[in-house]
Amino acid sequence: MSEYVKQHYVPQFYFRNFANDERVCTYNLGNEESYQPTPIKNICYENNFYGSKKLEKDLSKLESELASIIHDIVDSKSLKPIEGDQEARYLLDFFISHTHGRTKAAKIESEDFSQEFLEMAAEFGVRSGKLEDKHLEMVKDGEIKLEGPHHANRQFVSSYGPLHFLNMNRILIYNATNKDFITSDHPIVLDNPRFKNEISVGTTGYASRGLQIFCPLSPNACLFLFDPIVYGIESNSKYTTIVKDTNTVEDINKLQLINCLENTYFREEADGEWIDKLYQDVKNERSDETVNRKQQKMYDEERGEEREFVITHQTEFKFTPNLPFVTQKPLVPFSPVRDEQLVKNIRKIKQEDLEEAKQEERD
Repeated sequence: MSEYVKQHYVPQFYFRNFANDERVCTYNLGNEESYQPTPIKNICYENNFYGSKKLEKDLSKLESELASIIHDIVDSKSLKPIEGDQEARYLLDFFISHTHGRTKAAKIESEDFSQEFLEMAAEFGVRSGKLEDKHLEMVKDGEIKLEGPHHANRQFVSSYGPLHFLNMNRILIYNATNKDFITSDHPIVLDNPRFKNEISVGTTGYASRGLQIFCPLSPNACLFLFDPIVYGIESNSKYTTIVKDTNTVEDINKLQLINCLENTYFREEADGEWIDKLYQDVKNERSDETVNRKQQKMYDEERGEEREFVITHQTEFKFTPNLPFVTQKPLVPFSPVRDEQLVKNIRKIKQEDLEEAKQEERD
């Protein structure tokens, strides 16, 4: 098979920290069974997954540098290796956002968002008399689909993650218990325990007020990003909080079991029964729907009046891990974004990048 055809949507270097002899154990949610160690080269991949050998080649070049940064963090049990190093911090944040946007789960979610928009357009077409009911039914049944580079667009948006994360803080959660952190086929978990049960619109966008991000790095280390306006964190001078309670580890692992597409991965084969128990605790938290659509009245600044908007956002789970080192600041009010000016600046940068890409294509 030619080079770069076998394309991993979660990088192999990432799984090495969870592996024994280049192998990891698997817990499959569909079968509710654990499996013997599998070579990491044989998990989380599809042939021509990205549709571009160049992208896989470019990612391979970047991943060696990322692997070194993550290795240093895990080895030092702290975030000291990236302290004052803006490039290393940027690369680490890029790893988080790009990994979140490149997985098979992200691809499915992107396609579902596109289909949801198509269904909304078909409903409008029926109401306006331009389409028949049968056309709407064909959209709902998947007979008519919106074709396009949905996943590529998602990855493009994810590439701006490090800019959105500029106003977030980060610590390393160090696991000092006898139970390991696990990971999965969709390992970056976004949560918003402060506002997700209060606000009917999505609260886990990269710019959302109250956002938390979990990224397991090894059986003993999990990177944790958080909105410092909403949460207070206990950590030491190495930007590390040490966890000695297995209940906390279990709660963080449950996030992987809720968030993953099909499989979680872990180091010790003996942990299979324990992971199954954790899954049984939260299996009802998982949703078959990846996209939610709601109608909500909001103030339109341009028109100077309240209007009804149709809002789509990814499905958010209700489970919240109990993290003793995190305190919420209850008096902080909700706002859709953490920093409006930062979001405007990022939009401007995106537009400039798009214009530059179009110009290069014309040339």
